[in-house]
This record gives sequence, C-alpha cells and structure tokens, in this order.
Amino acid sequence: MAVAFMSKASKVIRENSKDLRTLGTNFCSFLRGISVSILRLVQRLCNPRPSSDSGMESAMHLVLATSTDPDDIASTASLIPTILWSPNSNIGLHCWRLRDTFLACFDAEGRLRLSAGDRAVACGQALNFLCMIGLPIRDDSNTRTAFQQLRIWHQWRSVILPRSFDECKALACKLSTLSGREKERCRADIRTTLRMMIAAAGDGFISPDHDSIIWRGHFTWTGDSRTPADFTWLVDYLVSCSYDHTIMGDALLALSAMKGLGTRAQESVYLRTLISAMNSSSPRRLRYAALRAVLDSRLALADIDAIQDENIRQILLTEFSPALLTAIRPGHAAGHWEDDEPVVNFDYWRDDAYLRLMVALTSNKEWCNRLVADQHIEHCIYILNNLDENSPAPFHLAAIFGRVRSSSPDAGGAALEAVSADQFLVLVKLAWQAALDLKLYNEAECIAAFPAIVECAKQEDFSTADLEEIRKNVGLVMEKLKRRNNCSEITSSIQDYYTRLTRT
Repeated sequence: MAVAFMSKASKVIRENSKDLRTLGTNFCSFLRGISVSILRLVQRLCNPRPSSDSGMESAMHLVLATSTDPDDIASTASLIPTILWSPNSNIGLHCWRLRDTFLACFDAEGRLRLSAGDRAVACGQALNFLCMIGLPIRDDSNTRTAFQQLRIWHQWRSVILPRSFDECKALACKLSTLSGREKERCRADIRTTLRMMIAAAGDGFISPDHDSIIWRGHFTWTGDSRTPADFTWLVDYLVSCSYDHTIMGDALLALSAMKGLGTRAQESVYLRTLISAMNSSSPRRLRYAALRAVLDSRLALADIDAIQDENIRQILLTEFSPALLTAIRPGHAAGHWEDDEPVVNFDYWRDDAYLRLMVALTSNKEWCNRLVADQHIEHCIYILNNLDENSPAPFHLAAIFGRVRSSSPDAGGAALEAVSADQFLVLVKLAWQAALDLKLYNEAECIAAFPAIVECAKQEDFSTADLEEIRKNVGLVMEKLKRRNNCSEITSSIQDYYTRLTRT
C-alpha cells in the first residue's frame, strides 16, 4: 500500500511539472515530506531488494534533489543499495548530494562527529553501492588537506569494515539453512555486501575492481583482533564460489587480512585455491587479488621452518613458488597475453608487491634455493632492466640479490652473472638513496634487509667517486637508525660497512 501511494504521489509530480524546480516551494516541501515518511515506512516493512518501482524511484529522486535535511537524505540513501534500479533511473545524478552529506559527517579535522555515525553509514554505503555498479564519484580533494582526507577514510573503514564483515558472515552462515529463491536471494545479498565492503577499502569512493583497491586497499581496521578462526566461513565461501571469478577476487582481498593460510584444518584447501587463482588462465584481477593475499601473508610464509605440516611445506616449495610467477607473467607460462592484460615492462604497484614478497621469502635459505631454481631471480633481473629509479624497487632488488648471493652462492651466483658490474653499482647507489628518500629506515622489514644490501655487490668494483657517494648515504642511514635505538645489531653491521668504505 505504501508503495502504491508513493506511485500516485510520483504521478502527481510528473503531471504537474517535468522539472522539479518549477514546483511551488510549499507544494514541493509537502511532497518531499510525504516521500520521506513513506520511504522510512518502506525501509521498515519491505524485504531486502524489492522489485524496481517507478514510484519509489521518483520519490527518492524528489528527496535527493530538493531536501536539505541530512537525516532525510540519509534515510533515502539507506534504501539505495536495497532496491533493483531500473536501467533509466539516473540515480547517479545525486552522487554529489550523497557525497556532500557523507563528508559533512566529519568535522574540519576529518574526525567523525559523534551524532553523525548513522548518516555516514547510510550515505557511505549508498556511494559504495554506486561505485560497485560503475558510477564514478567525484572527490573533493581540493577542499581538504591530505591529512584530513586520510583521517576521514581511516575512520570510515573502522566503522564500515567490521560492520560489513559481520553482515557477510551472518548471511553466509544463514545460507546453508535456505533453499530455492530464498537461497538465491541470500547469495545475491552476500555478493553485494562483500563487493561493497571491498569498495570501502580504498581512500575514496572507488570501484571494487580498481587496481588501487587491489594493491593499496586497507582490509583491516583500528582494533582489528580477528584470528584465523574468524575467517573460516570466508574460506568456505571462497571455495564454494569457484564458478564466479569476481566474487573469488573479492573474497581473496578480504582474506588478505588473515595474514596467513588460516586454520590448520583449512590450510591445504586455501593454499590450493590460491595456487589455482594465480594460474595463467585466471583473469587478471583474480590473479592479482591472490597475489595481494599472498603478499599480506608473506611473514608467515617466509617462516617455512615453523610450518609443521610437511605436505603444506612441499606444496609451497613445489607448486606455490612457480605459481607466483604466473600470477604476474601469465603470457610467459601460456605463450600469450590475455585480452585484459596490458603489456607493461614495469608496473609500480604490482612489481612493488612482488618484490616485497621476494624480500620476505629470501630471508629463509630454503626459500632462496627454491626461488633461484624456479627462475624468480631471472624475473627480478627483468625488473632491474626496466627499473623505475624513483620507486623502492632498487632497494628491494639489492636486498634480494644480497640474500641470494649469501644463501645460494653457487646457483645464485650463476643466476646473477646476467647482472653487469655497472648495473650492480647503479643498483647499490639507488638502494641507499631510496632508503633515505623513501624513509625505508622506518620500516621493520627494510631495516632487517640492510645487511643484505651490504652483501649485494663487491665494493672493489666501485670507483673512488662512487664509493664516496655511497659512503655518504650509508652514514646518513646509520645516523637515522641510531636515533631509533632499537636495532643495534643492524646498526653495527652498517657501521662496519661504513668503516670499510672509509678505508677503501
């Protein structure tokens, strides 16, 4: 009945004027008040995702186009993800109002206002939904400082991510109790909720399929205390959705927050799903989502000696290692490039993820030997030959080469013969410069890699002028580390290197 009345109200609007701006102020306010009341009633009474209805759509358009009451806008926004929109609905016309209402929930310093949490959730989820269906949302980067924007998105994620994760979990656990149309509706709701959660992981309102979500999305939040057991439902859901590459990609991105292979009972099935997702026949986004999940698990994977299950250890060394290369080089394995795979010699974020993973894995001697055997060093040399000198890549490559040279002197040394003395010189100079310019001396994994940088190249291959430049930067890094006062062993190693450079 409410929807029917809304349809009649909509008809009155259309018959009186095709342009809302020509309506009298009093008449417009009267209709808007009716629309808001009915929308709130529908919100309470309707099942999720009622069928598309022109009356409801028109009423929502009316509120969003004319209302200045943030609560009315938020009430309308909360319905946007719950209905099936008609193809010509043009709901994207109101993105700016939803965005402005969302941003008004945060004060001048970017902090969420105490009374605005529900409004932020309603408008934010509506905007995430619109991003999910492909509508671009213009940002307001010119009106706030970078710090204010980062604080807004950080607080937004801390509100919406745990809420969305719990909602997905509740729906997934409910799925097994349903059948027929109810089960299909529940599947659709899980898919939508998970996609919106992935869209909320970025610094801004961004499509969940955008590369920035894959490589720079934040899938944890302040106070996130989840354990592997909290992800068991998501691993089960991932495995059950092998027919849907989009939702598999979303699930893998969400699972990156697990930072490991999950519970003991699920390690094997999750690892094999990761390997399958990185196969050369998988779509680009799925391969990259799997690589992101692996990247965030790198510290657990690097400590292969601590993995008790021998079967898991063997899968990692014999199947997982080669799969890492196909994840970023499918054409190399399959002899062709997929249609969605741009040929890029150096992809900043993808290659940064790969190299950080390699730095972690090469900290273990057994991994070093396997990575050399599986031609990862050859791929690192390929990256070296197409290097972005302003990226962290020189530092990571120098650390990888240094660890390989120390752990696998024969096989690693043979693989590194393809790198000339001049390339080693340039790499070492860039590595120490990157440590300063990018403040890598503040990152624990990079601090642990400094001794490997020292081992990267033979200093007798350097000229006096080159040694002086390197020595200066080594000294500056050493001073930065001394101020931290919590890495004396590393600092001592660099001090010894600095002394050797001075005596040369």
